Amino acid sequence: MSRIQSIGTVTYVIGWISIVVGVIYRVCLYSGKGAHFAIATNVSPRNLLQLSLLAFVIAIASDTRRSAQYAK
Repeated sequence: MSRIQSIGTVTYVIGWISIVVGVIYRVCLYSGKGAHFAIATNVSPRNLLQLSLLAFVIAIASDTRRSAQYAK
């Protein structure tokens, strides 16, 4: 596995993990059961969404670069 491919794979997985955690966090926050958890942490669901989008952009860029290298 090349370095670019492993970067793409890792960032893709990080993106999915941050999306899942963000959705769970938001559901707990809006259901009222996670209000004490939201107060205890400084992480907002928006930060998790931004992290997931950034990770997906890096994954797409890595995959595009890898595809361009193998197409030659």
